[in-house]
Amino acid sequence: MSELKEFSGKDGDEDRARSWVGKVKSAFIRDQAPDEEKCLVFGDLLTGPARNWYRQLSRTTRSTWKDLFQSFQVQYCGRGVSVARQYYHTRKRYDESPLEYLHRLNVAGLRARIQVKDGPSEVRREHVDHFIETLDDRDLADQLALLRDPDADTLEEVLRSRQRSKARQSKTVYGSVKPRQKPPAAAGARAVRAVQVQADSSESEIESEESDDDGCLRRVYVAAAENHGGSPGRRQSDQDRSGLHQDRDLGQNPRSVDMGAPSKRCSHCGSRKHDDLGCWKRLTCEKCGKRGHPSDRCLFVCKACGEIHDAGKCPMEEFYNLIRQWYNPTKHGGMLPESVEKMLN
Repeated sequence: MSELKEFSGKDGDEDRARSWVGKVKSAFIRDQAPDEEKCLVFGDLLTGPARNWYRQLSRTTRSTWKDLFQSFQVQYCGRGVSVARQYYHTRKRYDESPLEYLHRLNVAGLRARIQVKDGPSEVRREHVDHFIETLDDRDLADQLALLRDPDADTLEEVLRSRQRSKARQSKTVYGSVKPRQKPPAAAGARAVRAVQVQADSSESEIESEESDDDGCLRRVYVAAAENHGGSPGRRQSDQDRSGLHQDRDLGQNPRSVDMGAPSKRCSHCGSRKHDDLGCWKRLTCEKCGKRGHPSDRCLFVCKACGEIHDAGKCPMEEFYNLIRQWYNPTKHGGMLPESVEKMLN
């Protein structure tokens, strides 16, 4: 009897109450429980409003299984009420489809001896009207009222067609969702060079820096052209072309270049691409301990956790393994950040 569910009676559904009490009665017969145990277990299964109703019963009724069972049937199962009244008081449940409700209403009509299938046309039409009036979806009710279906069979075909149409639409919507595509790589020479030299994790940062530097260089060249006279438009185009050539030769830290000062060789490496402050040779990475690059551009750190460790010792690997158990690139593409999706693939 441990598999029996509790009963609250909140929805006031007589069909559910009859189904529940039938399962309880079958379990008692199967386990051959005595009447005293039946009363105790039955009272423990009642919750909410049903529990309050149970407490209001007399002590004799609560301790007598036959009286308790009959009292429950009268209160929740509609015992003593005509089947015709049950049919006309039937309403659609919130958790059932219109087609399921039609089947349940047909059964209630047959129990009430209403000829919903093979009766006169007026009776069959009244059954359809009763179904439409008791629907909780008023938009659907208005549509069905305009169709003027003559009987329950025709109404059932209409509801089946509507259900298949909704299933196809749902399949089309969810089937058309594709994984987020990566943006196309920039065609410029600087973008290609940045992808080849830098790590994948710093691509977006490099591209944003390059766009800022391009605008800065162009403004400097235009100002220089105006100071030396001549046509600003022509000089600007010439300087833009020369600026692009110089921009390709920028070194490891283009932000550190001082355009107003003459080009000098770096005292650390002898390069003219950057000054002493922008040279990476004097830098020591705090993460890997190697010289020649800053900590935020280290290529030796793990992409998942940002630390250095032996292969297979990443503390984030267990987290990614849990995600891989349910992650499907086709269904879940675009839900996670792009860097996380790279780690999962």
